[in-house]
Amino acid sequence: MISPKIIKEIDAIIKETWLKNIQKDYSNLYLLKEDGLKCSFYYHLRRKLAKLLKEYNLRIYPEFYFAQLGYYADIAIVQIDLESEQNHLKNMVTDVIAVIELKYAGGNSKATEEWIKSDIPKIKNYIQDGKVTCQFYAAFVYETEC
Repeated sequence: MISPKIIKEIDAIIKETWLKNIQKDYSNLYLLKEDGLKCSFYYHLRRKLAKLLKEYNLRIYPEFYFAQLGYYADIAIVQIDLESEQNHLKNMVTDVIAVIELKYAGGNSKATEEWIKSDIPKIKNYIQDGKVTCQFYAAFVYETEC
């Protein structure tokens, strides 16, 4: 179990990554579509959380699967049991620390708007139906003419 102090530190790093690193990567034209956003976010988190990842057996997994809901989280920070005798890494996860849902879209069609909004019920289902107790983040890049 991760202490509230460490969770607060991870929270601050996630927010800083979004506000500083992702903004800079976007401004420098490094992001193209959602997978580019996901890769950039993963890279910065892994770099900034390196010490905590090692010290607390934390891992950052893209497309982390929640079997009870049938959902894939874009990015999840989890704790694993290195002493586990499980054969599969997915079975070594002991705790979910954070779930990050990302969207990157452009245009101003109704379908695009609905696609972006589709992550909101997904996050609600994590909390209500999946009983996942962790930090949740939804981050959107929505390019459109105003």
